[in-house]
Amino acid sequence: MHLGRAYSLSEFIVWSRRQIYALLACGALPIVLYQLLGLKWLSVPLSVVVLLGTATSFIVGFKNVQTYNRASEAQQVWTQILNGSRFLGVISRDFTATPAAGRELILRHCAWLTALRYQLRSPRIWENAGKAANVEYRKHYRVPEWETPLEHALARYLPPEERERAIREAFEQQGRAERIKDYPYPRQYAVINQLFVRSFCLLLPFGILTEFEKLNSSVPGFMHSHLIWLVVPFSAMISWMYLALEQVGESTENPFEGGANDVPIAYICRKIERELMEMLGETDAVPEPASEHGIVL
Repeated sequence: MHLGRAYSLSEFIVWSRRQIYALLACGALPIVLYQLLGLKWLSVPLSVVVLLGTATSFIVGFKNVQTYNRASEAQQVWTQILNGSRFLGVISRDFTATPAAGRELILRHCAWLTALRYQLRSPRIWENAGKAANVEYRKHYRVPEWETPLEHALARYLPPEERERAIREAFEQQGRAERIKDYPYPRQYAVINQLFVRSFCLLLPFGILTEFEKLNSSVPGFMHSHLIWLVVPFSAMISWMYLALEQVGESTENPFEGGANDVPIAYICRKIERELMEMLGETDAVPEPASEHGIVL
């Protein structure tokens, strides 16, 4: 999760630059066909493009709302896990027969938290962490669960003989987190969103060709009869807004995939462990996780 002030414009443009390249090429192609090869019939009525753009706006907006709700629910789940862990810590400290029993209970809880976050960080085929733009951006942060094997992480809390068994507890929060992880944003809506956005981006340059050609007669000098080439930057800019919204939605819909916009489950787990150990009087247990470029996982 990005905990800084904001992503910079340069970061955002670099992140989506592959789409910008494709849009510039998509905007230049109809001009070559229309202006240089004389295929005047290729233009599309602007009203058709406007209607498609309106429908696309609704589809993209619907997806972004739903993906934000998934990310928000994931954050709520881990907030409840944090609150429940604090309660467990008080119970373990004040109501167990011996301090050793309380400490063992807390260590087992920390082991469960560790196993859960490793499970949630495991990849799924529908996730977007493997896309080129996201892989490239990963140089700005580290995913702890991908750097340290689970067995080594559990060694802090459990003896070797207990690490061999599976740690799965029937907790409501775990079930909710697993539902978000194991059930993606409905594929039918994802496909129709991509279809609408790409159709709009493809048809937009054909729809505004004649509009820019009409301006040629009113512009003297060098730009006279060349104003139609402005279709390239303007169509790319408008289409980029739709594609950027789609890309933001994709990076939000899977809040445990190891992306820069994930719910910071490793950070929350370390916060829980630190607080629980402080209840036991052990203040040097867990180091603070590094926050590189304002991104915490």
